[in-house]
Amino acid sequence: MRKLLIILTIIFICITVVFTVMPMGTLAFLPAAIAILISIIAILLSKGNLKMLPKYLLLASFISFLAVVAKDVFVKDQVVTDQQFDTNKVESKKEAKKELEELEDLN
Repeated sequence: MRKLLIILTIIFICITVVFTVMPMGTLAFLPAAIAILISIIAILLSKGNLKMLPKYLLLASFISFLAVVAKDVFVKDQVVTDQQFDTNKVESKKEAKKELEELEDLN
């Protein structure tokens, strides 16, 4: 049971890291919290010297949770208008009109 909990904790830590890197918003809180809970249960089920790995996994889970919080607080997702794209769009419409007029003049 302890090994299963350790494996699940590692999996959820990896999922948290992936969700933190990707623009998933606050969705990364869920696997981070699950990893923390599972690692606490693994610590409680471990005996003696076998508590070291679950403690390190708890630390890693907590650090990944803090990374999610830091990303949510400090990184702001903003939508800005791209002026260069808008000007290119207008220019391409003008060029398309000119090409159509040239084709009509040839016919």
